[in-house]
Amino acid sequence: RHNVYLTEYAGHGIELGRQIGLGKITSGKHLVITCGGDGTHEEVLSGLIKADQNAESIRILRIPMGSGNDAADVASLQELVNSSSEQQEESHKFISHPVKTVEVTLSGGEKLYAFNIASFGLDAMVVVWSNRLKNSRVFPGDSYKLVANIVSLFYRPDFSAGPLRLNMNDIGQKCEGDVVLLAIGVDGHLSYGQGKNVLPGPENICALFDMSIINRIKLKKLFYRGEHVFHPKASMYSSRSLDLFFSAPLYFQADGEQRLLKPDDFPIKIEIKSTVIENLTSGKAL
Repeated sequence: RHNVYLTEYAGHGIELGRQIGLGKITSGKHLVITCGGDGTHEEVLSGLIKADQNAESIRILRIPMGSGNDAADVASLQELVNSSSEQQEESHKFISHPVKTVEVTLSGGEKLYAFNIASFGLDAMVVVWSNRLKNSRVFPGDSYKLVANIVSLFYRPDFSAGPLRLNMNDIGQKCEGDVVLLAIGVDGHLSYGQGKNVLPGPENICALFDMSIINRIKLKKLFYRGEHVFHPKASMYSSRSLDLFFSAPLYFQADGEQRLLKPDDFPIKIEIKSTVIENLTSGKAL
């Protein structure tokens, strides 16, 4: 037996995921297949985690069918078809792994989740503006992306009340200053924004400090090659337990889902966790 559900509005995926997790849609062990971009996958997984009841009986398979597909479990729908065929012909099978998440807890207790990369500052602002311009239908095709990128050249968080401060509790290290972009992944070797290699090495944290517009233009090209890690304004870290402090509004995005955080949302607790939900990836049987 299978059920098909179409998301109808922003946040609907969270509602569907919660209903599945609570057993209101179906009970027992089941496979949840999400088809869409990173935001769709993020919403459903967030709902499953927030239900916090039957999550251990759930397997999830994320199929890339959106504009951003960095958090999918297969490279394409064709790979899924090929793997399914190989499973019968060459003893291939789907391998399950615990889903990892960046759990972001605001000062008021609200929890937000990213299953690839969560980011604060400049890059989150690009997501906000991209969605605004895309939904306005004023800009044809993908031209809204160019406008959003131009706007990002002039973005700078308000540091007048103090710098951004990140305490990395498990390694006893701090990062403090005029950080304009902070990206935190569930692991290293991750990309977002359609293949942008923001975490090209084993480190799961990237912090970029403020720089001139000219240097921002130059740095953007380095991102796609993963070479920004050598820039003097970039710092890379590995940490699983962090506290983030800031005293002004700051843009935030989790797998493409964005919001503007307020000063009252800080300090923020960030933890990298493995959930009881497992995702499937195609692989050869051992």
